[in-house]
Formats: sequence, C-alpha cells, structure tokens
Amino acid sequence: MAGGPPFTAVSAGAFHTCGLTAAGAAYCWGFNAWGELGSRAAPQRCTAQRLKCSLTPIPVAGAHAFASLAAGYTHTCGVTTRGAAYCWGFNRFGQLGSGAETVHEPEPVRVRSPSGRSAAR
Repeated sequence: MAGGPPFTAVSAGAFHTCGLTAAGAAYCWGFNAWGELGSRAAPQRCTAQRLKCSLTPIPVAGAHAFASLAAGYTHTCGVTTRGAAYCWGFNRFGQLGSGAETVHEPEPVRVRSPSGRSAAR
C-alpha cells in the first residue's frame, strides 16, 4: 500500500482488513458500521454512497502492542505481546468476549478470562 506503514501480517474480514506492523501496532481499513476499524476517530463517511468507512489504514485505539490479529466477519481480535486478548467491532452475540451486552464496540475491549476475571495485561 503506497505511503502506508509496512505490515508483517494482514487479516481480512468480510468488509474490512487489518494489518500488523513489526512493532505490534494494528491498523484497519474498510467498512466501519459496527466499529470494525477499532477507533472512534475513524472517518464517518468516505464514499459517494456516504458509507462509514476508511479508504486508508487508521491506527487501532489503545496503543496496544499486538503479537497477532484475526479479522472476523464484522469484528477483529488480537493478542498482545503480553498475552492479553482484545476484540472490537460487532458484538450482538457476545463474540467480543468482554461480557458486555453491547451491539458494537468501536475500540478494543478486553476479553474476559474463562473464570470471569480480567485476563493478564
């Protein structure tokens, strides 16, 4: 991608894509109706059809250093270099694992451990 950060890995969902840099920074681009891009600072409209999306990579909020990312249909999850899992995007069916009853999360939320306590940072 011309002018974008160099990525060591990318993962594509149904309508969005996320990339990971060597330093562990996550960036996402594409459709953003349910927070798939992981940032409240994402553009609100970007096409003639006035869709919520970004045509270029934007940084995922939270300044987390990710070791890996996986984009799902309308959400993304990542594991930090310290072993904590975070997810963002559509959450209607609890797929983000935070325990929150929200329809979507526009920024990364911590995945709860199986015991219900907060996982390692």
